[in-house]
Amino acid sequence: VDQWVDYVSLNLLPDSLNMTNWISGQEESDHKTFGKALARFKSNLSVIETHLKLRNFLVGYSLSIADVVLVNTLLVPFQLFLDTPFRRDTIPNITRYVSIIVEGRCFKQVYGRVHYCKKSFNLPNPIVFKKEESKD
Repeated sequence: VDQWVDYVSLNLLPDSLNMTNWISGQEESDHKTFGKALARFKSNLSVIETHLKLRNFLVGYSLSIADVVLVNTLLVPFQLFLDTPFRRDTIPNITRYVSIIVEGRCFKQVYGRVHYCKKSFNLPNPIVFKKEESKD
C-alpha cells in the first residue's frame, strides 16, 4: 500500500497539480513546459495501467488508501486534460478502475456524479497588458 501511495505522490501528483494550475490560469507556463509535464504524467501512468490489467484494485481485492489516493489524483486530470481518446485507447484499465471506484456509494456521496472531459483543455493564452502612454 505504502509503495503505491509513494508512487502516486512522487510521480503523478506534482505534474497533476502543476498542469491543473497552468490550465486554470493560477500559474503561468509555456507550451513546452506543459508538454513535457503532460508526457511525463502519461508515461508514469503506464506502470499503473500494466498493473491494473488483471486487477480491480491496486492492492488485494478491496479498496485501500492507495486506491483512494490514486483516484483522487486522477479525477481532475480526467476532467481537464486526459481526453476520451487517450483514456479509451491508452489507459483503458485505469479508466475502468477509476469508473468502478467513482461509481461506488462512498465516492458518490463525496463527489456526486463525475464527468470526464471529451477534449483536453489547453493552456490559456497569456494576458498581455499594454502600458498606456502618458499624454503629458
